[in-house]
Amino acid sequence: MEVKKMLSEILTKKDISQKELADLIKVSPGQISHYLSGDNYPRRRTLARIEKIYDELGENKFPPNATFCFDEASMIINKQEEKK
Repeated sequence: MEVKKMLSEILTKKDISQKELADLIKVSPGQISHYLSGDNYPRRRTLARIEKIYDELGENKFPPNATFCFDEASMIINKQEEKK
C-alpha cells in the first residue's frame, strides 16, 4: 500500500482533518497535501509516526514494500539535485 493510501485511510477512519493529522505527525498541513498527491514522500522519522497511527487503527503493520517509498523518494531527491 502506498503512503498516500495509508494517509487517506487514517484521515477517513479517524475522521480527522489534514491539519489534525499534520499536528499528529509533526509536519505542516501543506506537507500532508503533498504526500496525498504523491508529490513528496515523508522522511523516515515521519513514516515511523504514520506507522504508529496506522497501527492504532488495528490495520496490518506498515506495508513490507515501504522501502519502495524510500527508493522512489531518493530518486526524486536526486533528480531535483541534478536540476540545481
